[in-house]
Amino acid sequence: MDLLARGLWAIAMALMIILVLTIAGQVVSRYVFNWVPPWGGELGRTLAIWMSLLLLPPLVWTDRNLQVEFVIEKLSVRMRRRIRTLQLLLITAFGAVYTYYGWAYATTAGFRSVSTSLHRIFEPIFGSGFDLDMFYIYLILPLSGVLFVIMCISKLVQINYNPTQLEEDYSERYGAVEIEEED
Repeated sequence: MDLLARGLWAIAMALMIILVLTIAGQVVSRYVFNWVPPWGGELGRTLAIWMSLLLLPPLVWTDRNLQVEFVIEKLSVRMRRRIRTLQLLLITAFGAVYTYYGWAYATTAGFRSVSTSLHRIFEPIFGSGFDLDMFYIYLILPLSGVLFVIMCISKLVQINYNPTQLEEDYSERYGAVEIEEED
């Protein structure tokens, strides 16, 4: 799972670099050449959405997702495990619903609409009749949902079947390990 999380981070960082170059290119072309590429805005939005949604599952895996931690720090390890298990079960349920409706949206709305400007990037390669279905843009919805479910289930197994995993996760984050014997 760590390899998958690192791979998703690498893909997201590559998308971030392309996003920054795209936006910087738009700014330069607007103010220096007085011309804006018609595909720049839509490509920027698409890259930002894909990058954000690809980063969410690794954040859950590494326990760096947004959460109220000052309350959790005060609890025993046993209670932390229970809360983290409940949290991961809820995120897994959300991921399953998100995957289902994301796929439904991608297959219905995605094939009924085409990108109004991104297809221009591929016109020189595929010809002027090329239309880019929005399905490929919306595909990130079910893809990130499946990754959510996989990473949450893996984390559930990891923290519930490896007794020291939760302490190790907190140790990585806070720099101290709290050892507590379980009954």
